[in-house]
Amino acid sequence: MSWLLLVPCVLVIGVIVDALLAMVTRPWIRLPVFPLLNIKAAREAFRGLSPRVYVVVVGVIGWGWTCFGGITLWEYLRFHYWGLSASRFSVFGVIWGFFVWSAAGIWFGYGSWKRIAR
Repeated sequence: MSWLLLVPCVLVIGVIVDALLAMVTRPWIRLPVFPLLNIKAAREAFRGLSPRVYVVVVGVIGWGWTCFGGITLWEYLRFHYWGLSASRFSVFGVIWGFFVWSAAGIWFGYGSWKRIAR
């Protein structure tokens, strides 16, 4: 039943990443703090980005690293509190997961750029 904790872990990390991303990129991009709450403003902010910047900001940081952080937090909680197997919770597993989720973020950013650019 520890898998029920996965969604809250990803949501918490997502809220933190969205807020930090909006604050850090404020001088260059006028992102709303919570893009899902203001989709129209987020879409307008994203339309002004070049494809490369969009893929990095939205795909890699906004989606890929959020999923990586949520899943890594979930794995840590499973390992630390429930004593379950730490199949991917090793140094190599965390580094490998970071690269895999970064690559998945590139794919996600490129795929969603096509929809935003229309």
